[in-house]
Amino acid sequence: MMTYNENRRDNNEAEIVAFWEDHKCFWIPMDRHRGFDGILVDLPHERAYIVEIKNSCRYWKLTAAEAHLRANIGGLYHIITNLEDAEQLITAG
Repeated sequence: MMTYNENRRDNNEAEIVAFWEDHKCFWIPMDRHRGFDGILVDLPHERAYIVEIKNSCRYWKLTAAEAHLRANIGGLYHIITNLEDAEQLITAG
């Protein structure tokens, strides 16, 4: 049984991270208290992103830590809900 303090992950995170890894990206998972799930390093394009992964199949909202970080760093904070979002992030710009 998972307790409140454990680092819960959305059930689509593994699929999204695997997709990025197949595209030569590197995922650095973060502790849930950081306000985001991880740092995505897009090696082919020499870019890095701060990423929060949410499950599009159910209602979600940002935690207080996530909302605070997003408000303070704006466009550097990316919310990914599915593989299409994951692909757009690494092919944009």
